[in-house]
Amino acid sequence: MIISPLSDELKKLAAGYVLDDLETTQIAQVELLINQNPALLKEIQQLQSVTGIMTSNVPQIQPPADLLAKIMNSLD
Repeated sequence: MIISPLSDELKKLAAGYVLDDLETTQIAQVELLINQNPALLKEIQQLQSVTGIMTSNVPQIQPPADLLAKIMNSLD
């Protein structure tokens, strides 16, 4: 099996798919292409791995109690 490099467009679709930033038609397109292109599946798996690492290493902090009020007041 020969795995060809992915085009920039496929890489963008893969990133959007992993970040849940695609429209319904694009999601369907990616899911169809995954079955046809092992390189795309590998790209998506790698991106999922990286995003999982990134989110698990972010420290959880408690925002100041008055932050929401400050934001809402600034919108007035």
